[in-house]
Amino acid sequence: MLRSLIDEHPRNERTEPNRPQPAELGDADVRVLAPRTAIQDQSFLDVARVLYRRRLMILTASVLGAMLAALVGLAIPPKYTAVAQLVVEPPQGSSGGRALSPAEEININTHIAMLSSRDQMARVLDSLSSGAAARTAPSADIVSPSVGDGAADDAITNPARGLSPTELTRRLKLWTGFRGQSDARLNVEQLERNASITQLGRSRVIRVGITSKNPQQAATLANRVAQIYADAQYAQNRSWMNAELTRLDQRISDLKNEAEGTRSAAQILMNLIRRQDEIRGQIEFISSDISVFSLAQAPERPSSSNPLLFILPALIICAIGASLFAVMADRLDCGLRSERDVSAALGIPCIGLVPKIARRSRARPHRYLLAQPFSAYSEAIRSAAASLDIVAKSEDARIVLISSSIPMEGRTTLALSLATYVSGLGRRVLLVDLDFRRRSLLGRLCRRTASETRDLHLQNRPPAEFIQPVPGLGLDYLPMPRGADPLEPFASEQIPQLLEQFRDRYDCVIIDGPPLLGITEARLLPALADKVLFVVKWGQSREVVRNAVRLLRDAGCPEKEWSELPTAIVTQVDLKQHARYRFGDAGELMVKHRKYYAHAARAWRVAARVRAASSSPRPGNDR
Repeated sequence: MLRSLIDEHPRNERTEPNRPQPAELGDADVRVLAPRTAIQDQSFLDVARVLYRRRLMILTASVLGAMLAALVGLAIPPKYTAVAQLVVEPPQGSSGGRALSPAEEININTHIAMLSSRDQMARVLDSLSSGAAARTAPSADIVSPSVGDGAADDAITNPARGLSPTELTRRLKLWTGFRGQSDARLNVEQLERNASITQLGRSRVIRVGITSKNPQQAATLANRVAQIYADAQYAQNRSWMNAELTRLDQRISDLKNEAEGTRSAAQILMNLIRRQDEIRGQIEFISSDISVFSLAQAPERPSSSNPLLFILPALIICAIGASLFAVMADRLDCGLRSERDVSAALGIPCIGLVPKIARRSRARPHRYLLAQPFSAYSEAIRSAAASLDIVAKSEDARIVLISSSIPMEGRTTLALSLATYVSGLGRRVLLVDLDFRRRSLLGRLCRRTASETRDLHLQNRPPAEFIQPVPGLGLDYLPMPRGADPLEPFASEQIPQLLEQFRDRYDCVIIDGPPLLGITEARLLPALADKVLFVVKWGQSREVVRNAVRLLRDAGCPEKEWSELPTAIVTQVDLKQHARYRFGDAGELMVKHRKYYAHAARAWRVAARVRAASSSPRPGNDR
């Protein structure tokens, strides 16, 4: 009945829970190696995970952006707006409470245009530099009561102060409630830009506003713009009346001679004399149709926006920008970071994750493995050895080739760690270094050099003469020479015959091979091995690894099935960073339940101390 159930099982479904279906990785199969589904169609949950994983970057960018906005706001000098008011007198005989007539609207607009003219601004600046305003003012009330003429002129003409730490501190105190001043130098163009002259609603009042970095300067300028214009209108009316009197005097003088002869001339002369008397009477009470209604006072608070208010908007904008950047970076990420990614992208099974060890232990990973047998790194090595089936004894030794796509992916560290662990189980292990181009850390473990291993077969010398035992690890190490042609041992069949000789002497032979990309002899080694452990660095690019796996497939042994030859493993995994991706694999669980694994490590240390104490001789028992 069991046989019938197996026969009825569909062929296109997997029968092994952790082993993906074998795939032929030809040129046409590259299309199957598609990116993760999360890259193509991210759901809301995927986006939330990305934001949670990048929360530190988003928070840092938001805080830095808010601080930068605050500093930029503090670096911009605050501006003050002082307002003086002019009132346009209604025509004689009309009520001031009625609505403005079109003629009065035109009159007010004319005053506004004249107040905003360049000539008016030039007269204001001339009065500041020459002191003409003090001489032409009818009274001392036109100057702001808080500053005299000399102080105002000095405050306006002094150059601007530099942006120093003291100035930044002063501005910060200013925006938080303290008062301060800043000086500036003006010209006609700046005064025109800083002036705002408008009509207050539908009233007869004209608002003269001046914005400046110095509050006292703003008040002084606003008062002088208003007063100079009012004085100019007063002087213009008085000048017109004086000119009219002069014309009447000349006309009266001419008509006196004609009045004696004609009656009509005498009548005209009497009218001109009457008009002359009226104008002389008006001169005593002359006034302008526009006057200063209120003077500007130095403002206490700046009129420009408070830069501290920019912090919250900048924080929100930077947070949104950093979040968008995090999502886009995750979409464009083509790195391999989990067992599922590696299996789906390469079409070969992935047997686990090897964590990254501390920097001080990377040069001696075998010592770390022995000193921390219950660490995450040791557990990963133990799992890899069990998956490769090199733990149990067998009649024929298993030859395991450890390869990678490019250098510096942890290939040699993994080979030494596997050899150390298997030898610790009482197995006979040989570690063969077949990287002809670079001396690895394996050579540091032995005292002898590899110069004698150039031609083992032709010299008819036993391999035992060239195998070097590694002190303290219980394994043997066979180095290979550097400098010769790497293909020479393969062309003379030295490497294949040498490996066949080792099958009878060892339980396991681990080969530390060269990287696949760019190394010719790396393509000849897979045919000599029973198993290929392909090392993938955590976060490595998909395209790089795919190209290496394609070469690995092309170099496979014809007698072996492709599905039985390669196995992948992910190395140099940062467990804390890996756990942020929420893959739900062993790497995440080791971080999530680290207390459980730490308890096992503490129990092992206690047992080790007990064994050491019981094995040490006691004083007085030596007889």
